[in-house]
Amino acid sequence: MLRKFLFYTEIILTVLVTFVFLIAWMAFSGPQMHVAETFAGLTIAFLILVLGVLWARRRLRRREAAAEALLREAELARQRAEEEQRIREAWEEEVRVAEREAKWQTEREERLRRATESARRKSSTGPRSTKSSEAVGSQSFDARAFIDELLFELDEQEQLALSDWLKRLLEIRELRSTNKKVRSLGASLKSSRALSPVAKLVLIKLKKHGWDDLGGIAKWTVAAGGAGLLLFGGAGAGIAAFGGAIGVPLFVVFGAGGALAGTIVQEIERRSKK
Repeated sequence: MLRKFLFYTEIILTVLVTFVFLIAWMAFSGPQMHVAETFAGLTIAFLILVLGVLWARRRLRRREAAAEALLREAELARQRAEEEQRIREAWEEEVRVAEREAKWQTEREERLRRATESARRKSSTGPRSTKSSEAVGSQSFDARAFIDELLFELDEQEQLALSDWLKRLLEIRELRSTNKKVRSLGASLKSSRALSPVAKLVLIKLKKHGWDDLGGIAKWTVAAGGAGLLLFGGAGAGIAAFGGAIGVPLFVVFGAGGALAGTIVQEIERRSKK
């Protein structure tokens, strides 16, 4: 709009200049101006007008070219800004992806560390003041939790019956004669009416707290009547006739010198005094 205004302004100025020239020419020539002088004056005025128009058009084209150059520069600047914005967004996305990968890697390493520590704690063995373990080979189970859950499932009479039975078994264990041990154990098992369900419960709790994790040798030994072999010697192999539900609890109770059996008896007596 401004370019057009300037163009027409320059045309008007050219016309005014031409008109002023004609007036000056007529005044210079006088009132009796010849035809030749008139023709020369008009020719010069026409040339002035044409040159003025051409000059105005040239200036208009220059201004239009300058405006187009400015528009092109503005468009290039806009494209550069958009490209920089895309590059910045891509870089920010790469940063976010790297942060997510770093966070995922950190969480993975933390889970691995916790799993390693948990496996190390489970595999570690040794005496504890508040939590004893009975082990076979390199495997162990949580004796404290085993005792607590076992007694929780038994009422007071069943706990007392279990305590009496364990005391008799501990007394039998101290006998010197292997044959007397076997006969006394058989009589004890037959005379105890509460033995079968209690022994089965012991087996259930035992499997929950580590029996399935025992080594293959230990399982084979117990399943074959090895409980009697471990407790009473070669003559005690007949204990296998009592079955796994009896042999397995006997093996656990009498393992490690009867420590677990004594712990169960002490816990029952402690609870009965409350």
